[in-house]
Amino acid sequence: MKKFFSIALVLLLLFSNLSISLAGTITSDLSNPEVGQVITVTVVSDTTISNSATIIWIIKIGEDVRTITQNNVQKTDSKYVSSITLEGLNEGEVIVDAEIRVVQGSKTLVEQSDEIIIYVSEATQINDTMPPVIRASYNIDSNELGWFNKDVTVTFTAEDESEIEWLTVNEVLFDQDGVHEFIAKAKDSFGNEGELKVEVKLDKTLPEITVTSPLLFALNQSNAKIDFDVNDNLSGFESGLNYTGYQNIDTSKVGKYSFNIEAVDLAGNKIAKNVNYQVVYDFNGIQQPINSDGSSVFKAGSTIPVKFKLSDNEGSPVSTAIARISYVKITDGVEGDVTEAISTSAATTGNLFRYDSNDEQYIFNLSTKGQKSGTYELRILLDDGTVQTVKIGLK
Repeated sequence: MKKFFSIALVLLLLFSNLSISLAGTITSDLSNPEVGQVITVTVVSDTTISNSATIIWIIKIGEDVRTITQNNVQKTDSKYVSSITLEGLNEGEVIVDAEIRVVQGSKTLVEQSDEIIIYVSEATQINDTMPPVIRASYNIDSNELGWFNKDVTVTFTAEDESEIEWLTVNEVLFDQDGVHEFIAKAKDSFGNEGELKVEVKLDKTLPEITVTSPLLFALNQSNAKIDFDVNDNLSGFESGLNYTGYQNIDTSKVGKYSFNIEAVDLAGNKIAKNVNYQVVYDFNGIQQPINSDGSSVFKAGSTIPVKFKLSDNEGSPVSTAIARISYVKITDGVEGDVTEAISTSAATTGNLFRYDSNDEQYIFNLSTKGQKSGTYELRILLDDGTVQTVKIGLK
């Protein structure tokens, strides 16, 4: 059966001198070509003659002989260079001759030839029975427990000994919290199918901290602590989705204090909560002559002894507190300007209460000189941060 082929010509013109012998100057770009491959054959010759050349190619494939003539091939860079490409070759031997003629008028000045034999073998047959190998790559790394806490992009690629016909997906974005499973599939040209299942665990939500106990403590209260719950919606903690904790509280001094609670879930989401609490005196109430229910009425211009007692959580009297007093007049439910009280007897200084160790109470002699009839609110400001109030009437 006659073998068919197509020939494309590529001319490269290089300068040089035509050598007398062309032996070994024909080359092929493929040393062991296979059926279906394109072969490029090139001849190079030198000469000292400055004329153009005629190159005649003779290609023999079995009984089929083809001739290609390239006329007026010019020298460039002292060389004649010419190439042809052979396509559509079947298995077998291909003989390629190249004759170079340099002529002047009707006279041939130089004529040389060379030959190359090319063996075209049957294409290697692939018997592919293996499925494609699919790989997944991630734009960020998970933590050591496999959790992500930021949006994740997964890129899929497929490799195979034969050609990949299709891959179901190239890239997937995961931006919602959850444990996601995804399957990518691929098929090669032999019909083998492969798949890869990936799991993306994504948790971008911070845990929540909830304080579950009171934040007010008595001075010298024993076993004082603040309880709290920590909850997470997805990745959780080593103990589960939630846990409880507590903070021991020092109640040996009154005042306002705070501490921090920190929690980190398994995905690495970290939250910090500042908790404010207070340690206070046990206020034992306003003492006589003032009624604690606000029903006391005094003569305007008189001096009113304001008394109260403090103790700790065990009931022991407290003698070291700092207490100040002020008052404000109330008219028709509208408060007036706050007035700093003035003591008519020994106070520590200014509007400070003094401590009476005999009666184990604090006392301030409040002068109402110059005050008009009406209802007043007395305010006792303690150094534990609390304010105690009581109302009195003047007439």
